[in-house]
Amino acid sequence: MKKSRLLFVFRFNYLQAVLPHYKTPGRAPLDFLYGMQAIDESRFDVAYVNAPQGPRTEFMSRLFFQIEKFFSKLTKLGWPLEIFFLFRRELRSAPHIFCVNDPIGFAVLFWKRLGMIPGNVYIIAQSAHERCREHFRIAWFTRRLVGWLLRAARGVFVLAPSARQSMTDYFQVPSSRVHEFVFGGDADFWTPSDAAREPFVLSIGNDFNRDYQTLVRAVPDDESLTIITTKPVEKNGKDITLVQGLSNETVRDYYRRAAVVVIPSVPLVYESSGLSSALQAVLCGAPLIMSDAPTMRDVFTEKEHCLFYEAGNPDALRKVLAYAKKHPEDMRVMADRARAHVLACRTPRHAAESLERVIYANT
Repeated sequence: MKKSRLLFVFRFNYLQAVLPHYKTPGRAPLDFLYGMQAIDESRFDVAYVNAPQGPRTEFMSRLFFQIEKFFSKLTKLGWPLEIFFLFRRELRSAPHIFCVNDPIGFAVLFWKRLGMIPGNVYIIAQSAHERCREHFRIAWFTRRLVGWLLRAARGVFVLAPSARQSMTDYFQVPSSRVHEFVFGGDADFWTPSDAAREPFVLSIGNDFNRDYQTLVRAVPDDESLTIITTKPVEKNGKDITLVQGLSNETVRDYYRRAAVVVIPSVPLVYESSGLSSALQAVLCGAPLIMSDAPTMRDVFTEKEHCLFYEAGNPDALRKVLAYAKKHPEDMRVMADRARAHVLACRTPRHAAESLERVIYANT
């Protein structure tokens, strides 16, 4: 059987250190390869490109950056159009192209619309639906522009079943082309330890939707809280440790030691904000508390895998934290069930299978 070329398109600077190890399980966390390491190589010739983030130096890149800045004002999302010129040969020669987030996908789909890319393009729409709901400016125009781009895709993936209908309602993507992508945690790197857990609450992430203000207000004065983030956080006189720039191994150690991990987000309907951090925490055996959202309930079951609290409500979170402190054995049992659940249905192989199924159906 002749193998078909499948090109993954990334745009993460930190992957420069990860990609060389993508076929060596456990050397580095591979969550954000979106299942590339587990693709069936008997069917696909897998390749990747990783566009640089940061200041543009080339003339064309600087020009496109001005367009991207305007697009970002409209959508709160990027549009790195220079990707085509950086990887023209790879993009034009691949029969299947997989774009792992909205900005990358928008850029590739624009050139697809202009006839510059002949292959099938697949995209994960991670944020467009939530940004459309909350942040789009000149909405009548911006929805049409984003919809025009998305409808050029052979397949549009969302990260949760509850987000599927939004692609049709907001952007008129045919429902037959909207699919769920099963994002998986890297169980070879994020692993538990036998060490006893310590009496501190952990939170982590730099996500656009992180809501550390609610978390800080909810944590009792006598509770220790550690937050791993580059975002600014007001401590409000509480026992809060802010850290950043940690190695992946050190982050894993925090997950392994924390009494409980809290992933706080602003109220959301369609976006799966905090999913990667939640999977990492669970795979490291940590008890989990999350802000409530339909997309998170698509993944975890309350009181079976984790505890939810009303997003943006510090009183609700304070009550859940008190329960977790008073019932450590209940939290441990939930953590064990959550880890078994993720291992059963949320690994990189499950991610790869969700992509492979759609590509097989289109070939």
